[in-house]
This record gives sequence, structure tokens and C-alpha cells, in this order.
Amino acid sequence: MRLDEKWIRTHLPKELSAQPIDCFSGEYLDGLTVMHEGERGGEDVVVYRANDEEDLRWWQLEQVCRFIHEPSPPERKIWRYYRDMLDWCKKLRVPIVVSSDAHDPSQVGQVGLALELLNSVDFPNSLVLNLDTDKLIAFLK
Repeated sequence: MRLDEKWIRTHLPKELSAQPIDCFSGEYLDGLTVMHEGERGGEDVVVYRANDEEDLRWWQLEQVCRFIHEPSPPERKIWRYYRDMLDWCKKLRVPIVVSSDAHDPSQVGQVGLALELLNSVDFPNSLVLNLDTDKLIAFLK
């Protein structure tokens, strides 16, 4: 599979930028679709369908980070699935609730990343239910 190795390495932390990143064995590109060769002569399987070249690079970076055990790409990349979900919520006028989704008591109420994500996609405050207690209660009734 073709990799923009220089781009990927520049987006890794300096201490990890020299790590091997060959983690795509058995995978190839069909346009913007990442395919995996079928097992024992079986059909090839779709691994990921990229929206564009940039989306493909970020997906590859995510895979490299998993391969070298970096928990997430640096610069807190806003993952495409959250961005896409919020775009659909905006288009369909579906309200949301913002939370920290904390799995650690010290992280409860820490919604900075969630707000950063909402701001990055210009999500309307009018669709965030828990910005206004009355709006939230009315929605729940």
C-alpha cells in the first residue's frame, strides 16, 4: 500500500518518528479503499473507505500509532467518525448531549476536548441539550 511516510513521520512525536511503520502487510489500495487480501484464497475484505487523500493519510497515521503503541496521533486529531456524526446531526437537526464519557473519576466533567470538537465543526449551540437545563428537561418529557 502506498504510504506518505514523510507526512506520517512528521506527525509522530519526535521520540517515535524513527520507529518502523510497516504495519500494512496484506493490505492494498483500490482507489481510496483499503483492502486486505483474503485468507486462504477467500475474497479480499474492505478495511477502510477513505473520503479523500487527507482522510486516508489520517487513517494510516492512526494505524501506525496503534502499531507502535502510541495511544492516539499527536495534535489530538479530531477523528473522522466523530466529525461525520456531528455533520449528520447538524443536517438532520438531531440534538446532542455533551459529556466527558469518563472512565476515571478524575476525568468526570472534563469536556474540553468535546467542546473543541464541536467548535471545529461549527456545531450550533441550539442543538446541545445540556447547555440549558430547561431545554434538556423539556426534551426528556
